[in-house]
Amino acid sequence: MSSAAESATAGFLVWRLSMKWRVAVDRAVAPLGLTHAQYALMASLYGMSRSGLRPSQRRLADRTGLEPLYVSKLARALEA
Repeated sequence: MSSAAESATAGFLVWRLSMKWRVAVDRAVAPLGLTHAQYALMASLYGMSRSGLRPSQRRLADRTGLEPLYVSKLARALEA
């Protein structure tokens, strides 16, 4: 491990890991014409429907960690 990583805070390391995850997901779903956020929304919709839940904008926002207004915009873009 580099000396910079050894002195990094837990918050910084979590942030770095989340950024690496997001880049990996973006690369994986790009050939499908999706973004990370669109994938997260669609995966959440799929999981909720398999569980018998009726998704709402609020439930999707809570499930994905995205803002409700952004969820609405994502859903409209995916629908188009």
